[in-house]
Amino acid sequence: MAPGSSFLEGVNSWQGLSKFDELRTIETVKILIAMLYTIKNHLRAEWGVALSPGTSLTADGQEATHEEYKDLLPVGMKGYEHRGLGLTLELATFVEKFVNDGVRKEWFHNAASSRMLSSLDDLTKAYGSMEVIRLVPIPVAHLIHHKQTLALFCGILPFAMCSEMDWWAVPLTAFVAFTLYGIEGIAATYEDPFGVEKIDINMDDIVDDARREVEVLLTAWQTQGSSSGDAASDTLFRNDLGRPGRGA
Repeated sequence: MAPGSSFLEGVNSWQGLSKFDELRTIETVKILIAMLYTIKNHLRAEWGVALSPGTSLTADGQEATHEEYKDLLPVGMKGYEHRGLGLTLELATFVEKFVNDGVRKEWFHNAASSRMLSSLDDLTKAYGSMEVIRLVPIPVAHLIHHKQTLALFCGILPFAMCSEMDWWAVPLTAFVAFTLYGIEGIAATYEDPFGVEKIDINMDDIVDDARREVEVLLTAWQTQGSSSGDAASDTLFRNDLGRPGRGA
């Protein structure tokens, strides 16, 4: 299930909501979409979207140009990635506060809020697991020993086969070495599968597909049951960034 769908199911009709609450619900769904972008960019070391000093940098220290989700974030939000706080976790606090306020306003009961918070917890856990995959490398001692053992094996192999295979030992050794070093290279690539190479996980398409799906759900939620045909209201919901103060 795409992020945001359970929240739209909980607040299943906007007709009984104030304009403030309508815009805040839209803002929260957009924050959930933004969390997917922050996870992707954090795993690629593409820090922030110029939210705080020194965070809009790539892994090479170059200025990043990724503004693809800036319009999904609350207006005036400041990031603290330069202090070690991931933007994903910061955004999760907005969602948690929205759920707690929804329980207080009786938009949904405690069981529904528990399921929403559990889904949010699962998302942050998955984010943490992926971060561990990226940040915890294979121990250097293991890598050195592995390369030395592989080189030693490929160096001794021709002498072990030459008495039986004569000159055929040369191409056979080359084939074995090519295969083993190829496997070693593939393993090294999969140490960090979140990059932009063709062999890596296609996170761009995954996040874009999730964004389109949630945007369609959001549009359906905004328009379902509406009998007024108020075009100006529809335009407001589709184009507003979702800051609560704008619609109050």
